[in-house]
Amino acid sequence: MKILLRIVGFLVLIVALLIGIGFTLPSTFAVERSVVINAPAEKIYPALADVKRWAEWGIWYQRDPAMQVTYSAETTGVGATSSWKSRTQGNGSAKLTKLEAPKLVEFELAFEGFDRPSLGQYVLEPSGSATKVRWIMRGDVGASPINRWFAKFMDGLVGKDFEAGLAKLKTNSEK
Repeated sequence: MKILLRIVGFLVLIVALLIGIGFTLPSTFAVERSVVINAPAEKIYPALADVKRWAEWGIWYQRDPAMQVTYSAETTGVGATSSWKSRTQGNGSAKLTKLEAPKLVEFELAFEGFDRPSLGQYVLEPSGSATKVRWIMRGDVGASPINRWFAKFMDGLVGKDFEAGLAKLKTNSEK
């Protein structure tokens, strides 16, 4: 019985330590990936500025072909939205908030279970005769120590997905 109490006490101490450390972690996160595409920005931009076209290159759509996606009446322009429900990729929505053709698309991402939306950006920059596309996501997870741990590992959680999506965008745009 004494051994069991020590084990339980040790586990409680570990959990308390992890929660305490969680309070000291930053609440903000940033993830960024980029790719150089051998195509002009004018050719790439339409696939980024239309939420319906994200399914052409977004990795999450490929992972769950049964994902239920709904769109606003207009899928381009400030205010255009996309919402999804997926058993494997989670539920959320995206809303276009700022467009500067052919160099910038900004959007707000909201995920079920998180109180605060994240800010996403696609930035297109000239790179010789090609275009560098940067995919950026920033957010603040608030005061929750659990969410702060989540933010600490955000780059590792979605960075590879950004890379895969940009690779698909590159392939599609260079055709």
